Amino acid sequence: MDTELLEAFFFKAMRYLCSPRVAKTISVVGGRPQIIFQDGPFRFEEQYDVSRDGTMRLDGSRHIFRLGELEPIWSMDYRGYWREEDMPFFNRALLQEFQKERFTGGRGPNRYTEGELTYENRTFPSGIDRSCGHEKVYMKEGELFLIRGHYIYFARTSEDFLMEWVVA
Repeated sequence: MDTELLEAFFFKAMRYLCSPRVAKTISVVGGRPQIIFQDGPFRFEEQYDVSRDGTMRLDGSRHIFRLGELEPIWSMDYRGYWREEDMPFFNRALLQEFQKERFTGGRGPNRYTEGELTYENRTFPSGIDRSCGHEKVYMKEGELFLIRGHYIYFARTSEDFLMEWVVA
C-alpha cells in the first residue's frame, strides 16, 4: 500500500464528513459521538467530545483502519473551540482543500475568506505521514482581529504502516 491510496480514501472520507448535503449517521460510543465512513478496504472513524457554552469546545480523534484490523494506519488528534454559528463556514473552508485533494495537514487551506470571516491554517510539515498545526477563524472589527475559533491538531501514520510502504 502507498500513501496515494491512503490519501485518496482520506479525501473521500473528509468530503463525506464536511458536506452539508450528505446525511451522516452519528452513534454514541462510550458517551462520545462517533461518525463512521467505509469504502473499499478502509474504514474512517471520528470520535469527539463537545461542550456547549456559547462555543463548541471539541476534543477528538480521527482514525483510518484497514477493514478487519483493530489498529489504525492513520490518526489525527485535535482540540479547540468554535462558535456553533461558524461551523458551516468552517466546513466550507475545509472542503476547499478536500475537493482539490490537497493535503495541508489534513485540514483546510492556508487562508480562506468569506464575508467578514477568515479561516487560517498553519501546518508543519503537511504530509499525510506526519503533520501538526493550528487553525483559527477570525473576524476583523476596525483595527482589531476577534478570534472566533481555534484548533490545534496532530496527525500521523502508524509505524507499522510506515514500515510497510518504506520497505516495499
